[in-house]
Amino acid sequence: RVSCGRLPISLAVAAALRCPSLPNTSKVKERPRFLPALKDGVSARATDEGGLGLAKLDVWTRLSQRFCALFRAACNLSRPMLQAIDHLHRGEEERGRMTAPTYNGQIVPWTTPWTCEDADYHLEKLHYAPGLPSVCQKDAPGTGKPIFGSAHYQRQRQAIIHGRCDVCGKLIRPGQARVLLHPGNVLKGTNEIGHVMAPSHRQCAQDAARACPWIVSEINAGRLVVTVVRKWRVSIAILDPDIVEAETGARRQAFGHAKLIVDKSLKRDAEWLMREIA
Repeated sequence: RVSCGRLPISLAVAAALRCPSLPNTSKVKERPRFLPALKDGVSARATDEGGLGLAKLDVWTRLSQRFCALFRAACNLSRPMLQAIDHLHRGEEERGRMTAPTYNGQIVPWTTPWTCEDADYHLEKLHYAPGLPSVCQKDAPGTGKPIFGSAHYQRQRQAIIHGRCDVCGKLIRPGQARVLLHPGNVLKGTNEIGHVMAPSHRQCAQDAARACPWIVSEINAGRLVVTVVRKWRVSIAILDPDIVEAETGARRQAFGHAKLIVDKSLKRDAEWLMREIA
């Protein structure tokens, strides 16, 4: 791990780095690097609530699920008891949803950085982003004020790569809709659209639609396009040395934010989004 002091940075570059979802992202000196393990994505069932399964890099989650299945089989638990355990597991997950902190009564998405986190930028090797070191920052959500319109380096990558909800941070289970509310940007050097904003649960997207001024304005203008992700790939931006040096003080290439590339999707509108979920 390399932790260095930050160097002075221009307002233009700072805006591009802090607001990766804005159109000027492509102007930052970065180029996409596809993660081979996620190249193909996974198809979902042909329903609006169809999910894509867990990201292939989330190995530990899959191993833990397999271990639990073997443990239940070894204990020879009855079907009613297995159903009870599964019900408790689902209940814990549901109670754990929407654990994102609030600020002045407004929901703060899990991937949103806080002012106290705008510090301690450094390079770190991460197991879920093999290859180059990744630009990381202080991790202290809920401290200070939220920086809306920006994305925390570590939490944003975890949301995209592990398939976590952008709003609550919990895994999106198979069979649940993966909802995108923000348009993506063209990845530099390609003709593909990359999304910095991670998908969210449909319920979480509803809550975000009620709280986010931009989404509210898009709904009122009849312009909101809801994307239900069915098949996707993941890439990670490779930042040029001058950008990495401005962030961390170390002059070398490094990974920045992850990008979700949607290969197959369903288009829905605001009426579908806000419809009561059965």
